[in-house]
Amino acid sequence: SKSTFGNWSTQHINQIEPLYVAHQKQIAAYGYLQVDESPIKVQCEEVKGKTHLGYMWVSRYPQSNQVLFTYQRGRTIQAMLSHLNGFKGIIQTDGYQSYEHLEKNPDIILIACWAHTRRYFDQARDQDKERSEKIKKKIQSLYTIEEHARENKFNAEQRQNYRQEFAIPILNQIREYIDVNV
Repeated sequence: SKSTFGNWSTQHINQIEPLYVAHQKQIAAYGYLQVDESPIKVQCEEVKGKTHLGYMWVSRYPQSNQVLFTYQRGRTIQAMLSHLNGFKGIIQTDGYQSYEHLEKNPDIILIACWAHTRRYFDQARDQDKERSEKIKKKIQSLYTIEEHARENKFNAEQRQNYRQEFAIPILNQIREYIDVNV
């Protein structure tokens, strides 16, 4: 029966909860995370066949590809803070407005994702094709650097050194161009 299955599931969940809590603490201890949230339809217990929109929040530590998932009923600031639960360090996000709340926290440095940043320049193409394309080419150069590091299977230290040598000058060029032309 459903109740028997539910009881079995609860017993197993209770057994593995300490592992989940330890994993959550381990992820929160890293100094850099990529964070995102995705909508999912969730069955309502109250009304059979009805669903509500929930969110699966994920934090990823890219050095070891470890991830933490939490389910939250919403995409609010409170849901985000619940997911991040004690994290201090650098968070890379897609620019969803709730993340802006983190800028007020002195223990968190918020950085953007280049793919999402590039979208803004893509959208600006109709208003100013020349400047938009110039920045998009620079961003493409950053992607090329990452592709090279991936293809050559650079370890973390090699990747950092390669970025310092090749990406930093491009980032500086982007910054200078925006400061002068925008």
